Amino acid sequence: MKKKDLTKGSVIKSILMIAVPSILTSLLELLYNLTDLFWISRVGVVGIDNVKAIAAVGTASLYIMMALALMNLVRVAFGSFIPKNVARNDEKKVNNYVVNGLYIMLFLAFIYSMIGLLFKEEFIGLYGFDETVSKYAVDYIRILAIFIYFQFFNPIITSVFNGLGRAIVPLIINAIGIFINIVLDPILIVNLELGVKGAAIATVIAQAVVALLYIIILVSKYAPLKIKFNKIDFKYVKDILKVGYPLTVRRVVFTVIGLILGIIISQFGEVGIAVQRIGVQVEAITWRMAGGFGVALAAYVGQNIGAQNHERVKEGYYKTIVIVGIYGLITSLILFFAPEIIINIFNPDEELLRLGVTYLRILSFSQIFMIIEIATQGALNGAGKTMPSAVVGTVFNLFRIPIAIILSKYYGLNGIWIAISITTVFKGVVLYIIWVKALNNKSYLKFKSEVS
Repeated sequence: MKKKDLTKGSVIKSILMIAVPSILTSLLELLYNLTDLFWISRVGVVGIDNVKAIAAVGTASLYIMMALALMNLVRVAFGSFIPKNVARNDEKKVNNYVVNGLYIMLFLAFIYSMIGLLFKEEFIGLYGFDETVSKYAVDYIRILAIFIYFQFFNPIITSVFNGLGRAIVPLIINAIGIFINIVLDPILIVNLELGVKGAAIATVIAQAVVALLYIIILVSKYAPLKIKFNKIDFKYVKDILKVGYPLTVRRVVFTVIGLILGIIISQFGEVGIAVQRIGVQVEAITWRMAGGFGVALAAYVGQNIGAQNHERVKEGYYKTIVIVGIYGLITSLILFFAPEIIINIFNPDEELLRLGVTYLRILSFSQIFMIIEIATQGALNGAGKTMPSAVVGTVFNLFRIPIAIILSKYYGLNGIWIAISITTVFKGVVLYIIWVKALNNKSYLKFKSEVS
């Protein structure tokens, strides 16, 4: 088993060793999403309404969000168990967690694929869009549902490499996949006039290449972990489910809340969904950076708790928060003072530009809190304490619904954006307080053996 030791040496260097490749991978994914959105916004050249196309992809993206939520059942557990057992040089347990996690992943992917194929029309019908938008969205989900296995497999294998301290490998592999996607987007969406279906096909092809490259490495002599498949071991399955379910429930609830908010937004027309789709992708400039540091903190905290280096855990967390806090402040200023420049990239009409600018300005106030929340969640995941993040996230995300309903009556779409921003602030503050208290409680963070 080949690993990177995060329990010794410079704290910042140890964190950046994982964070930088993870951030670059995440930013490459952001580049893909923005490129995808850019070309979808150009479908007018082939006679397709760009607002309808963006709204369709925005609606169908909830199907992918739910897949990512379910995938967390395994990914979050890997982020805790793999680094801890790596720190103890217990390759057998690392292998058993990976193997049993893959079994869970295959089961979930199959069930979710069937759900998407059987109920795609009913799901899209909840929004009450016209026939054109609904058709685009259904086509998009149909293609992704058939090949949803890649959506589960790739992030989970990425978490294995991250847990081993080998984050550079996912960076290179995902860069190749994203490059393929970026090249295919204009060809399939515009040149071949496939529109929304072209975007889905490009995504699937790129994901398939990424999965193939991972498999090639894992069976080669360069594999950081020689995976040995054996029968399913329900002791490990229980461990994975126990750690993974709190945040999985949170993500599922978050996605359902997103669905409900989408229905509320759709009452103001398809342009509202289009605004949210663009806005969320732009906001990713913040949360993807935070996610990279969250991945790093999960591996760093996991290894150092496994090695009983509690003071090193504390030092690493506070130094990380300073870095991400400064970045969050910068992105907040950009979103507030330069929203027109950003929205104009996506070929908006006058209404889409006006609404998009307001969206970014309202959400700019919560960026620094969102980045603290995500980074802190990574630290808690690494400690195997997933329940606090799940509870805080679920409670405040649920509050979004009544707040959005009330404020939208007085401020329209802006009331919904305000509800999202307010609850994000509270999530960041509360989760930070919980973790700071945990840092002062060594017995709470003490590593315990999971499976004997």
